[in-house]
Amino acid sequence: MILADPENKEYYLNNTAKYRRELNDLNTLIKSGFQTIPRNERLLVTAHDAFGYFGRRYDVEVIGLQGISTLSEYGLNEITTLSRMLISRKVKAVFIETSVSEKAIQSVIEGCKQRRQFIF
Repeated sequence: MILADPENKEYYLNNTAKYRRELNDLNTLIKSGFQTIPRNERLLVTAHDAFGYFGRRYDVEVIGLQGISTLSEYGLNEITTLSRMLISRKVKAVFIETSVSEKAIQSVIEGCKQRRQFIF
């Protein structure tokens, strides 16, 4: 922008610095928030594994039912495996994404409910 509008160079530089400070503050807040959660409970379960970068950054385990792509298929094996893992790790909540089919994660939830050890 500075090349296109050199007269407002200071405005752009100041806003860039302010935005970077805000992002750094947010990063610090997120890191400190996750530190309050025991490491073995830092788990993000999603319908698809598109949050690996998030997990690496904040030391959170990310598990996706469908792998990296929302177009990949899931089957009974993936549903059973994820259901068992949720129960054994005593996961307290599952949030359903609106950007992918609800059917996949609902199958996992039903699998957990059938074992009567999971409450939704």
